[in-house]
Amino acid sequence: DLITLLGADAVYAATRAQTFVIQSLQESEIPEQLFSREWEEKLIHNEVAISVIKTMEDYLYDFHNYLATEELYTRTVAVLVPAVITFYVKCLMRKADDIRRKKRGARSFQIPARALLRMMYDVQIFQTYFGNLAKQLPAISRLIEDELGVLVVVHECLGMSISVNGSELSALEDFVVVVHKRTGLNIEITRCFLTDLWLLMNARQNVVINTIQKMRLELQLLSDHTKVGGGEILRVDCSPIDRNSVLEGMGLKSFLADLYRSRIARDHTHPLCGACVQGIHDVADKTRELKAATNVPSLKQPFLSQEERKEFHFDPAEVKAEIQQKIAKLLRLRQLKFSAQGGTTSDHHQHL
Repeated sequence: DLITLLGADAVYAATRAQTFVIQSLQESEIPEQLFSREWEEKLIHNEVAISVIKTMEDYLYDFHNYLATEELYTRTVAVLVPAVITFYVKCLMRKADDIRRKKRGARSFQIPARALLRMMYDVQIFQTYFGNLAKQLPAISRLIEDELGVLVVVHECLGMSISVNGSELSALEDFVVVVHKRTGLNIEITRCFLTDLWLLMNARQNVVINTIQKMRLELQLLSDHTKVGGGEILRVDCSPIDRNSVLEGMGLKSFLADLYRSRIARDHTHPLCGACVQGIHDVADKTRELKAATNVPSLKQPFLSQEERKEFHFDPAEVKAEIQQKIAKLLRLRQLKFSAQGGTTSDHHQHL
């Protein structure tokens, strides 16, 4: 019994070894550099991604030398690979969170196509290194391949955000389904995650919001079907390493759930505020389209004439009136709902 207990402790310690690697990464300059303006403009040889790999490589060398068995080493790698990939995605989503919170200095990528190219080379570096690990440890090759798929999906979604148009909405719907599976089959988390990716690329968020809204029933059916089927979509069926046992409480799904918990609660508590914010986003999208179409380099140029506005189908007064009508309609609906619950008019105004 003592040997069994010590063996179980050794397995647990091996699966928790990734915390030292991630702590080392977080205490370095990597989180500040990754996806920064310097990463986008100056670090053209993917120095940050290489630093991540070198840090991981140093720890794995020590783990391999000091762990008693190959099985313990395999379990350590099985946890470390998704932890490092989640760390990379965390840095990306924290940049989006800083932009949404209007943190000083936080901006979308200056040239989205260039940022997309930088990330593509980062992903290739991870694929090369983790691919070699998969060859050395065939027991977890499926798990490593699956985790690398997370980076591929994120990169392709970023590319979709700057290329999607009316004819490609079906492709966007396919991406929504894939992301929905990767993010834990939660519709609200899927919405927050994709809108953040669109925000990073300074793309129109209402495109992805409307697509998810249209697919809400399909996504809910997918979630319900998966729960009835028993557990996660992504399983490593042929691997002797149990994915659920080594990744419980870690990984991308847990991180996204923690990141978006308060935001989802706020959206549900204040639906009117969310509608107003979305209206503002719509106006901003139309303004960006107008500016890009007319090649206006600065605000010092004269405003467009009435004929030019008609040509581009953009009238600020009409947009403002449309938003005011929507807000008034929402207020009336909210007042009717409040009255049905037994509240008075003064109580309703105080609630608002």
